[in-house]
Amino acid sequence: MELEPMSPLESFFFELFLGRYAALFANVWYWAVIVAGILLCIYYFKKSKLKAYLVICLFFLAPFFELGLQQISYQIHKEELRAYAEQRNEELRQQYEEGIPYIFEHTIVFPIFETCLVVGLFLIARKSGNRLDNN
Repeated sequence: MELEPMSPLESFFFELFLGRYAALFANVWYWAVIVAGILLCIYYFKKSKLKAYLVICLFFLAPFFELGLQQISYQIHKEELRAYAEQRNEELRQQYEEGIPYIFEHTIVFPIFETCLVVGLFLIARKSGNRLDNN
């Protein structure tokens, strides 16, 4: 069986969904889930005064803490990272001039567990909504 080239429409959708926008969508979805989790925890804590919601909120605050640590690490190692980036760019430029194709690898992480936690938090709070209103 011989492989046939993709049609322009197939190529467009492949590039659109898997190539260009999958990582962007996963990143936007991740931060949306994190913010939604924080807001739900605060809302239900104010409504019920259950401290467990604040403990769950700590889980959703972890990415902001990690982001801060990444920035601190970047500032500490800034010169080393710039030197490495220049060296890598030079290697890639040489490969390009020699006709060697560059293969770009990018890991896309979709926040499945965080999404499940937000949905579960919402369902638990909604299920116990009658008890929250009576307090």
